[in-house]
Amino acid sequence: ANLFYSPLERSNPGSKLQPFVVFGAGIANNKTGTWTRENTEAETEVRSFEGSSNTDLAWSIGLGASYEVARAGKSPVMVEAAWRYYDLGTAKGGTTPLPGNGASQPQDPLNFTARHSVVSIGLRIPLGRN
Repeated sequence: ANLFYSPLERSNPGSKLQPFVVFGAGIANNKTGTWTRENTEAETEVRSFEGSSNTDLAWSIGLGASYEVARAGKSPVMVEAAWRYYDLGTAKGGTTPLPGNGASQPQDPLNFTARHSVVSIGLRIPLGRN
């Protein structure tokens, strides 16, 4: 779900330039495949483990601006530039060794946080605005 706010939309609806902020929230299902750990100090230097999946809260925040370039019929056509930051939760590797990789679990299983910044340029046709 996304919440989009354009402060000039109400106060100055005829303005060709419309800055905006956006906030989003949802659920992410992060999956990791089979992963391998290498430890040159261990008896078995290379070991592989099962993958896993983790469901987590996902959220984003961003800002940008759109500029009306032409009208197609009654709906405006806008060029939009935006930046968004996404936090998609944590991806975690499994702790069960694959066959032939011993029986012990890793002390520190694979895990990482999926965070991304995205810059986009797009074309927007807001159907509810005349």
